[in-house]
Amino acid sequence: MAATILITLFFGVEPGVVTGVSLSIALYLYRNSRPHMAIVGIVPGTEHFRNVDRHKVITGERVLTLRVDESLFFANSRFLEDKVYALVADKPDIEHVVLMCPAVNEIDASALESLEEINHRLRDSGVTFHLSEVKGPVMDRLKGTDFLKHLTGEIFLSQYDALCTLDPLTAHISESRTPKKRRRGRISGRVRRFRALTLERPRLHHIPVVHTVRRTFRPVSNQEEICHGQDDFREPARF
Repeated sequence: MAATILITLFFGVEPGVVTGVSLSIALYLYRNSRPHMAIVGIVPGTEHFRNVDRHKVITGERVLTLRVDESLFFANSRFLEDKVYALVADKPDIEHVVLMCPAVNEIDASALESLEEINHRLRDSGVTFHLSEVKGPVMDRLKGTDFLKHLTGEIFLSQYDALCTLDPLTAHISESRTPKKRRRGRISGRVRRFRALTLERPRLHHIPVVHTVRRTFRPVSNQEEICHGQDDFREPARF
């Protein structure tokens, strides 16, 4: 930013614009040429995979899972190859390498060539190469090439499926080490209070229906009325 402003002030607008665009492209390529990659392991008691340097996870000796947090293209394909080769060289007991691709949104021809080269070199070393959590657009791109035909391993829908298939012992250990649950006393106490409130509610008892009888009056003639004085009057007969 400062270089662009200085060149614009001293040499003009056009050199400043060209310098700004060139520096932006160079900075973009530099940042994406070394994408963040992490070895991940399974969190005990779950199906989630996290960075081994940041979380307490379980990893096996036979399976190496490498997560790529950037799309693959010509600027970082070589870096991916060197990273995989270095990890395999440090762990001679590795039998399977799984490339976890939840953040890979695009892949170009250079990256496809790098994946094929990784597959060939791992096959010569006796290591099987797998992919997991591949997105739809990337999968469509892979199907349009011969990479899937030459792939020594499989493509898994999730990383947990890959672990259960390639290293079931580690998956079983992870399931057995479930995190401690909360004390049941607090939960049961809440349940008891809820039940007490529920039972204390007034119940609606059956209220008998009272049927009212409608009384009718028969018209009485003047002859049936009997007067006992000036203000005395007898009710007419009711039915």
